[in-house]
Amino acid sequence: MKILTMDGQEVKELSGINDLKNQDFSNFFLENVDFRKAVLDKTNFSNCTLLNCNFFSSSLYRCNFENATIIESDFRFVSAAQANFDSCEANETDFYSSSLEYSTFVHADLTDSKFESANLLETRFHNANLSNVSFISALLVDAYFIDATILNTNFSYSVGLDLTNFKKYSLDTNGILKELIAKGAVFTKESNDSDWDGKY
Repeated sequence: MKILTMDGQEVKELSGINDLKNQDFSNFFLENVDFRKAVLDKTNFSNCTLLNCNFFSSSLYRCNFENATIIESDFRFVSAAQANFDSCEANETDFYSSSLEYSTFVHADLTDSKFESANLLETRFHNANLSNVSFISALLVDAYFIDATILNTNFSYSVGLDLTNFKKYSLDTNGILKELIAKGAVFTKESNDSDWDGKY
């Protein structure tokens, strides 16, 4: 694994730098690197190990995190439309209020991660491990959960759940599946939601 260096010195602070687009950090070992508010559009992080890195409010448009290992890193408030997180391991990662529309998490292990209040428009979670993941208040319009592992997953107050594609589970007419509830998935809607009948 490569360690991020510039001029022979190990780099920890990249906050706010605007010239990191289209960089190739593939196969790097990045520990405690501060990318806060950095512009990293189309940067390649494939096969990286990201340990305790801070991407808070950074721009990650079309970034590639395929096969990356993400440990205790902060992805809150990122703008990451069309990003590729396929086959990554991102346990306990916080994507709170992030824009991840049209991104892919195919075959990703996202156990114990948080996507609360995130924009997941047409985001794909095919075959992903979503055990204990929180999607509370997330926008899920046209998101795909085909063949995903959904165990103790929390979809409470999420928006557009009736337009979400679980496919494998064949959503019932109410839009929520008994099979998912049996696996511990949590579904709660706002009390003033006209479509909520209190059943499921």
